[in-house]
Amino acid sequence: MGEEKKEEKVAPSRRGYLKTVGAGIVGLAVGAAIGYGAAPKAAPGAVTTITKTEVKTVSPSPEERKVVIYSHNEPDEQKMLVDAFIDATGISAEYWVESSGVVASRIEAEKANPKADFIWGFLPEDAIRFKEAGIIEKPVIPPANAKFLRPEFVDPDGYYFGSSYWTNAIAVNINEIKRLGLELPKSYNDLLDPKYKGHIAMPNPNTSGTAFLTVSTILQIFGWDEGWNYLKKLKDNIATFTESGSAPGTMAALGEVAVGLTYDYQVIKLKDAQHYPVEIVFPEEGVGPSPNMNAIPKGCKHPESAAVALNFSLSKEAMQIHLLMGWFGVSRDDVSAPLEVAQKYPSLEEARKKVKLIKYDYKWAAENKDKILKTWNEIIG
Repeated sequence: MGEEKKEEKVAPSRRGYLKTVGAGIVGLAVGAAIGYGAAPKAAPGAVTTITKTEVKTVSPSPEERKVVIYSHNEPDEQKMLVDAFIDATGISAEYWVESSGVVASRIEAEKANPKADFIWGFLPEDAIRFKEAGIIEKPVIPPANAKFLRPEFVDPDGYYFGSSYWTNAIAVNINEIKRLGLELPKSYNDLLDPKYKGHIAMPNPNTSGTAFLTVSTILQIFGWDEGWNYLKKLKDNIATFTESGSAPGTMAALGEVAVGLTYDYQVIKLKDAQHYPVEIVFPEEGVGPSPNMNAIPKGCKHPESAAVALNFSLSKEAMQIHLLMGWFGVSRDDVSAPLEVAQKYPSLEEARKKVKLIKYDYKWAAENKDKILKTWNEIIG
């Protein structure tokens, strides 16, 4: 971000693009401009210990053997997932990746004529809203892998299913903290210290699921009134609000700010895989765990292939890819992390030991999402 020489080290942000994978051809669209280029490749041997999956629950007709996927997952992660899906099923796939808020808005805008067949990763708050609004539907064939999921990751009516979970977190640039004479923050309240003024980046909840999780977590910890009082005070110390949830972590890693409000595995990757001088901080008051939900848009054009994709997303192979990419946890108790994870992310296990997970009420968050965003826009702007 502004330092061209460091581009190769910067963690991919959730920038929108569409890829068509199949027959060795990858089509790439970035924003509104469409061009072509090679897809990013996984590191050699990165998935050697991942359990391979055979999907035989349904055999789509020839004209059905295609699926269009929308996702808020990171681009490199979604590519690995889609490549594994194609390898396991032979079904061709296109995918588009953006930040959580942008994905949700596009799905809502297209509800009368959905372009996506499968939503592979979106917020639980949006899953609940979409179910109530009739924007998603039950798969034509219930996913066989759903029986392996923990109950809290499964909609009782079978509309959406969780595959992994993540938490909000703080990225702190150790060098910048020392240079500025600041101490490593330990709590949300520490960030209100005037010494941090102009040294914190935070995403915007109107476009970022990370930001919405952070704001909702703060409101659930402090209460509605006190939570907004806290956020008003925090605004005074914020240098910039970003569109994506990964950007504040990247900015902290590059030293553009000292502190970035982001999500857990973004910081883990920046620290362990890319060796930036960042530390992950979980505020002592607690963080909110958010399930990564998967669902099928109502009226999608390829419902059979979408059902296959949904079932694959709940497989051991898909969840091991999530773990390989640094996710905090997955929804199946019978899935263990690939051997590479401990080598690739040595900080992850330590992070799991020190985090305090609150009992995050994502149903409350869903019911109050419009109210939360309206209040944010009125108070924070």
